[in-house]
Amino acid sequence: MIASNKVVTVVLCTQGRQTDEHGNEGSAVMKDCVDSLKALSKLPVKIVVRLCAHDEKAEEFVSKIDGKLDSVVILGDFWEEAVSLHVPNTLCSIIVS
Repeated sequence: MIASNKVVTVVLCTQGRQTDEHGNEGSAVMKDCVDSLKALSKLPVKIVVRLCAHDEKAEEFVSKIDGKLDSVVILGDFWEEAVSLHVPNTLCSIIVS
């Protein structure tokens, strides 16, 4: 893939905070997640993290990832995305059904 200039898009969809296999969360889990995404970003991939719920703790977690990895694109919930598009361009509308 590298030789032919091709990439794979990896979309991670989440509704909540990152936990390990035992249901634990915290700084160690955050570090493991960031380390995994860093390793993945060394491959010919584009990483998109889609937040599928409006959960304040999940938003904080995803924001931390966004601050640590430049190669990851973060997409918020539908309402957040709609507002971010509509505010600078009032001609643009998103309909979610």
